Amino acid sequence: MRRLLLLTAVTSAAATGCAFGDDPPHLGLDDVDAASPDAAVAPDARPPVDAGPDAPPVACTLVPQSGCAGGRACDVRADGTTACREITAAGVEDDACASAPQCAAGYSCVGTASGDSCLALCFGDGGCAPASGSRCVIQVLDGTGAAIPGARYCSQACAPRSGAGCPATWNCGVFDDAGGDYTRCLPAGSGTRGAACTDQLDCAIGHDCVSHGATTCERSCRVGVAADCTGGTTCYGFTNTPLVVASVEWGVCL
Repeated sequence: MRRLLLLTAVTSAAATGCAFGDDPPHLGLDDVDAASPDAAVAPDARPPVDAGPDAPPVACTLVPQSGCAGGRACDVRADGTTACREITAAGVEDDACASAPQCAAGYSCVGTASGDSCLALCFGDGGCAPASGSRCVIQVLDGTGAAIPGARYCSQACAPRSGAGCPATWNCGVFDDAGGDYTRCLPAGSGTRGAACTDQLDCAIGHDCVSHGATTCERSCRVGVAADCTGGTTCYGFTNTPLVVASVEWGVCL
């Protein structure tokens, strides 16, 4: 948990997902290594047979993408093997998705219990955009919940005050990590300043869920930028673990 003077940001929203139709594990957003591969595939929108749960693995490569003919993508199956799948929509970081084929090659459909988006596969931060808040911090899990070596995702580089860089109607959160703080998109709620919340999924775009006696959504802001806060409020940063992305410290207006 991170603390803002006497405030604590609440980021306990559950993340879910699964590879090619298996039941998803339920995971916490604070545990950045606990995100799973792609979203469940509906019976009427299944990937081609070579990506089915009973098909043999295909010797394709995730990063860089190779081994899949005909404009297909290499993706991860629930057992940790790779398989080629079709691409019905070339979704990228700022696109929502309902199934794996809705993401471009090099991406998987990953998300929270409230919605999924396309995330880029990576081997390290160099394959993301760490200077903009995107880091290779989301670990791919197989069907047993074990980490698949070498299969990770980039978090989205996004704007916490506007949600730019996220799917439409999604919020952008800032998360602390020993290797460097990062941003990530998550479905937005409707809560604005002062609205009660249980986690960030309850808050509207540009707001964070913090605990300060009460637990409420408050406006995200850049520490030291007076114009970010209005109505007599001031931007306060987190004192024990400041949230800093691209040399910008983030807090909330109080």
